[in-house]
Order: sequence, then structure tokens, then C-alpha cells
Amino acid sequence: MSQGERDRLIAAIRALDTTKFYGDGVSYWDKQEDIHKDAHVGGVDVHGGLGFVP
Repeated sequence: MSQGERDRLIAAIRALDTTKFYGDGVSYWDKQEDIHKDAHVGGVDVHGGLGFVP
């Protein structure tokens, strides 16, 4: 990955965390983190299930 590509990737991730998409003021990035944490409730490994890739 070139330095320019790396810089664009970092800028894109930062944009996800500074742009508010939800009425509760939560950024898109934080909403995805909440969904991910909720999927692991009870120690379930969601990364090996059939629904992981889609």
C-alpha cells in the first residue's frame, strides 16, 4: 500500500466517525461498533457463522 493509499484509507475511516447518520447523534462508525459488540453477547463467535460474509 502506498503512502497516498494509506492516507486516503485513514481519511475515510475518520470521515465515518465524524459524519452523523443517525438521529441519536451516533456516527456510522460507532453504530457499526455497537452492532458488532451486540453480536457477541453470550460469547457467541459470529465470525464463523453463515451470516458473517453477507
